[in-house]
Amino acid sequence: PSIMTSERIDYDALAATTRIEDMTDDDCESNQETLRSLKSGRLLELQICNQPIRVGEYGVLSDKELGWLGYFVKKNTSLVKFGIHGFNALGRCSEQAVDEFFDDLGRSSACINFVYFSFTNVLPRLINKLGPVMKNNGITGWSFSNCTLGNPEVTSLFGLIRDMEKPNGLHIVTMNNHHPTDNDYHLDDDVVSEGIPSLASKASMQKLTLRGLKMGRNSCNALSTVFPQMADLIQLDLGQNEIDDNSVEILVRGLAGCIHLRDLSLNDNLILDDGFDVLIRGLPASVDALALPRNLFELDRELSLMRFKILNLSGNCLAPSGIMAVAESLANPECCLKCLDMSDLGIIDEEKVLVVGDEEVAIMARALQKNRTLIQLVLSMPWVDDDITESGWGAFSSVLCDDSSINATHSSNHTLCSLGQVNDLPQDVRSFLDLNNSGEDESRIAAKKILRVHRHLVKPLLSWELDLLPYVVAWLERFADSRPGLKLSSIFDFVRAMPMEVVDGIAGEKKGKELRCNGL
Repeated sequence: PSIMTSERIDYDALAATTRIEDMTDDDCESNQETLRSLKSGRLLELQICNQPIRVGEYGVLSDKELGWLGYFVKKNTSLVKFGIHGFNALGRCSEQAVDEFFDDLGRSSACINFVYFSFTNVLPRLINKLGPVMKNNGITGWSFSNCTLGNPEVTSLFGLIRDMEKPNGLHIVTMNNHHPTDNDYHLDDDVVSEGIPSLASKASMQKLTLRGLKMGRNSCNALSTVFPQMADLIQLDLGQNEIDDNSVEILVRGLAGCIHLRDLSLNDNLILDDGFDVLIRGLPASVDALALPRNLFELDRELSLMRFKILNLSGNCLAPSGIMAVAESLANPECCLKCLDMSDLGIIDEEKVLVVGDEEVAIMARALQKNRTLIQLVLSMPWVDDDITESGWGAFSSVLCDDSSINATHSSNHTLCSLGQVNDLPQDVRSFLDLNNSGEDESRIAAKKILRVHRHLVKPLLSWELDLLPYVVAWLERFADSRPGLKLSSIFDFVRAMPMEVVDGIAGEKKGKELRCNGL
């Protein structure tokens, strides 16, 4: 870091005679435009980062640049969001310069309501400087995303939260997995559990994320105590912790009163089938989205998954019967699922784990024959190995459009719109998915599928003779308006298929009428 004298620079005195271009190093246009926007009161968000490329981003190369930034921040009235992004984003500045900047930020005339730190290691240096920033602004949301944190920093963070009046969101995600042997970033379940009571009485909290904090039974006990006081909680993310089945039971008891909770994420934990069962049976009825990627359950028993609308089971290793358990829920008429992610699954086969293949795809396709709720099913990702072939994906063709009869086509699945990012999806399957995703009502989608696969549907109706022709034209006008070529060819096929005796009969009737009119 650069060296700075103990005497604070009087930027007020210098501002009148210093050009914006002279306030920044290396003629950085982004920094200069950011200062101009701060000065004019147009800027809503300020981010300190390593490589600024747009207005609102500011790269700090010296104490001088940070000093001028603090000067304009203090006088600004428009800022509502402030953040720091990137490792060593303030690495070239002295401790005194950093202190003075955060003092200016705390005294800003703006009303900053959201502060975030992302992909950065600056928190251990800054955590004790954030108090004045929070107290002098109406901050309602904090986000610490992919930051390196140790026990002292976590303790300080919860201390800041304790002083927040009406927070609506807290987001903490550590990057400690990148430093598994670094004692400076060690986290302990006991320490985290001691800080959690600071969330008590935060009834306005709507979104809470605590990921990668080594949370276990003690932290879950603490959370279970404060959840009843968080009546407005809508979204809860406790991923990348050490939550097992016993911890799940504790959490579910505490969440019973969170009647507005809709979205729960518990990815990368230690949840087995018993814990999964507790979640299904014990979560509030309001929870319709559950994410459980990369846990330890196998679905080796009958578990009903019908209650959720969004379910993420990706990255788990299932028992051979696990796919069937999911399929049975999908086939049930009471199923509520709309989005289901089963990508990157493993299938346990004795002592080895197999990847998903055509057999599993066929099982899931059959389950969707009568399903009328699922919109998206993800079984594969381009970057994940699997044994699914183009022929395997073809199992969805007859599900989306059964061409065995007109009634079968009409009863096909007109709801499923996406199978995720699949490179080798057959063209007919892709086409039917696009049609389902057109935004039209199901009856119109069904009619278009019938037109597409039953071009000679008129032959069984010839007994109606030409009386049927106006109805055919009207029906085609309604459902084939986007494909005039199909409309004309269908009318042509209809007329061409008419037996000559029908045409002759019509002609004979007309001729008879003409003769009568002529008095013959």
